[in-house]
Amino acid sequence: MATALQQEGVKPKVMVFPTGYDSQVIGTPAWKAVQGGYFETEFRPFSLPNAGTEQMQKALQKYAHFSSTEFPSFSQYESWLGADLMIKGLQLAGPTASHAAVIKALRGIKSYNGNGLLPETLNYSTNFGKDLPKSCGWYMKAEKTSFVAVSSQPWCGTDLPGTTTVQGG
Repeated sequence: MATALQQEGVKPKVMVFPTGYDSQVIGTPAWKAVQGGYFETEFRPFSLPNAGTEQMQKALQKYAHFSSTEFPSFSQYESWLGADLMIKGLQLAGPTASHAAVIKALRGIKSYNGNGLLPETLNYSTNFGKDLPKSCGWYMKAEKTSFVAVSSQPWCGTDLPGTTTVQGG
């Protein structure tokens, strides 16, 4: 989209992308077109290190051969957190865990933030499969050679009054 706008001579005041925050984008032909644009990420960026980012980064470097400048894509964060949550469910369910015991254990987790990878702490005992009251994420600006965090703190928003997001069906 940014490349097409650039080719047509359109110069938007600001570009905000809900997806595309990925280390594989840097240096591609499209990278120049997105310079100055903002990319949202629901997960703590590696450029703002904490215990969760450091643990994940070390594992990705060891097992997926990431370089020190690479960071995960959306699907890699999702996979990491999904596996982390499943491990917690199995641990809580005990050594003879059944399917039902794991689900029950997961629904009993009252405080989960993926070791700091998520901007908000989730309470699965009250919000399992429900729309969260607010949505948070970090904004990253595409600069010459990398993405740079706009703020060390996530930005949050809530549903508009009178609206709701229904998950499932």
